[in-house]
Amino acid sequence: MSDTNKVVWSEGLFLRTQHLQQQDRHTEGLVRGALQAAPMQAWGFRSLTLDKPALDAGRVAIAAASGIFPDGTSFAIPDTMSAPAPVPIKADMSGHVSLAIPIERAGSATIDPAHAEPAGSRYRGVIQTVRDAIRGGAEPEEVEVARLSARLILPGEDGAGYVSLPVARVEGLRADGSVAVAEGTLPPALCLSANPWYAGLAQEVVTGLDRIAEAHGKLVLGGAGRSIENLLLLELANTARPRVAHMLAQNLHHPSEFFMELAGLAGRMATYGSSSRRLSDLPAYDHLDPQPAFAALADTLRSLMLSLRHVEPKSRALQVARHAQNIWKVRIDNPDLLKTSRIVLRIGSDMSDESLRRIFVSQATVG
Repeated sequence: MSDTNKVVWSEGLFLRTQHLQQQDRHTEGLVRGALQAAPMQAWGFRSLTLDKPALDAGRVAIAAASGIFPDGTSFAIPDTMSAPAPVPIKADMSGHVSLAIPIERAGSATIDPAHAEPAGSRYRGVIQTVRDAIRGGAEPEEVEVARLSARLILPGEDGAGYVSLPVARVEGLRADGSVAVAEGTLPPALCLSANPWYAGLAQEVVTGLDRIAEAHGKLVLGGAGRSIENLLLLELANTARPRVAHMLAQNLHHPSEFFMELAGLAGRMATYGSSSRRLSDLPAYDHLDPQPAFAALADTLRSLMLSLRHVEPKSRALQVARHAQNIWKVRIDNPDLLKTSRIVLRIGSDMSDESLRRIFVSQATVG
């Protein structure tokens, strides 16, 4: 039977502690059910700051963090949860260090009271002075509140019985004894603002799209050698740029949504910038460890943007000179052009296209 069923509040009910606890479980169950029904992964960090002095001393510690654990439990360090004890890193240690709390098991005690020794429960009772919210009400009172009891799990350590979130991928110690945190580490996040790396990538893409639009826009506006491909690339850049710029400005989108947007952009770019005209396979997005997928996507985007912003005209104009009355000639310095290229004659007039086409074809000779 579910441990989160609603309490029946009936007339004459003799109120006991269990009634209020069951109501808490019911409310928490509703919140977690709503989070689990979200279209994207509704868990991860909203913010995360590692303790820099601790890293320099060879330990991993959390200075501040907020977010939601995979089971739907919300947390905020240091507001609603005390920072876990720092953990030392060994020189040969490699892998993820994770923030963890005990799993909540139905029917089991979940709180260690403040007056008792900790027994590894999910919550630890803490005496807190609470004020009356009513103006002119009662004096502040000491109330025992339950704070999540968190710990840091080291790479290779058994995490059974815990629900966790990776906070960093470590690669042992540097020569000076400080912790070597893997470059580009991306813990699971609820929004892009949780890690500045996302904003850096978005800004890089916006800048790259600006350069693509500038390069191809000049050709579309009348540069020599313009083609329909230049127009299509200009349209691609002009369409994608405001979308990515919006994500950068808001900085609140889900990383999975950001990945989908950039992967689609990379696919459209590959149509013009890849030799195969296809986008190579990217690693699947893994919310628990998004770094491999985003690293591959970022490298792909950089390569495509670099190739697309360097414009090589698909055609070039040949100088036409008047040779005699009604005779015009073009000098071709490279005879190979006659073998490898197609010569196109372009004319213009104030008359209609149909009239110009009929008169010119009947009166002109090319030789």
